[in-house]
Amino acid sequence: MPDRKTAAVQSEFKIRKASEADLAILAKQRNSMFKEMFPDLQLDYKGYERRFKAWARGMLRKKKLIPFVITDATGRPVAGGSLWLRENLPSPRYRGTLQPYLMSMFTETAYRRKGLATMIVKEAIEWSKKNGYSRLTLHASEMGEPVYAKQGFERTTEMRLFLDTSHLGAPAPPHPSRH
Repeated sequence: MPDRKTAAVQSEFKIRKASEADLAILAKQRNSMFKEMFPDLQLDYKGYERRFKAWARGMLRKKKLIPFVITDATGRPVAGGSLWLRENLPSPRYRGTLQPYLMSMFTETAYRRKGLATMIVKEAIEWSKKNGYSRLTLHASEMGEPVYAKQGFERTTEMRLFLDTSHLGAPAPPHPSRH
């Protein structure tokens, strides 16, 4: 049974599955997320928005993207997040090769600290369980980590190496096929 705070949030805000008609909202939220995470980087947000919409449209049509949008009492979208069913190698630990990945979590500044991100995380967890998945992964920003930890997410040992730093403002190395 939800506590009073959860019940109050759920009566003021509504969560729903997003559709192709919501792609502009999803792209705007994702760009806003990146702008907050990397305020010092001059990135091509307009170009990225076009690429993201094309990717998301394809994933929606393949039923590999399950986006959620939260609206306020007036119906205005104020938060969102998505599950992406990523293809992984077969593993002896997990059934199947698709794994839900929680991504693009964003809440508009004026609506933060009201439990909206938690609503999305809980919805994503329930969707994943209902559809037979045995794990859910994500990459947490510093701001989001406490939200995920409260829901039982644990840190992993993932590492990365940037092979192309052109997205960080450095010149891209020459393409091998252009020699």
